Amino acid sequence: MAQEQYCTFKLDSLVLGLSVVHVQEVIRHQQITRVPLSKQIVSGLMNLRGQIVSALDLRRRFGIEESFPQEPMSLIVVVQGESIALLVDEIGDVITAEAADFEPVPETLGPPASELIRSVLRTANGLLLLLDLDAAVQFAMAT
Repeated sequence: MAQEQYCTFKLDSLVLGLSVVHVQEVIRHQQITRVPLSKQIVSGLMNLRGQIVSALDLRRRFGIEESFPQEPMSLIVVVQGESIALLVDEIGDVITAEAADFEPVPETLGPPASELIRSVLRTANGLLLLLDLDAAVQFAMAT
């Protein structure tokens, strides 16, 4: 079976994962410039070594109303050739898992989380939710 690596991160009490194929880098909090009239989950724009990158607030996307407990970390991902910063609470480890180990999303997981999770992986520490990156970003970028 083919193994794949996943970058893990925390969002409130959720532990999420994303294939490292999509991850460009992880950086500490950067200054973000708000964009007037942008969608609520778009925190603004950041300058990443001369490249302008949209910053998306995953807490808002998941319907977590309270703000970040500390300065958020930025998980820089590449979607359709474009870099986007996903603002998350904390970056975890990189884990290796087989695709066959993932299970369908449980019915107990309600929206909006159920719409943003591709599958789940049972680990010794609980459930790892595999983020559907396209769904999370599409919502933010739709006009």
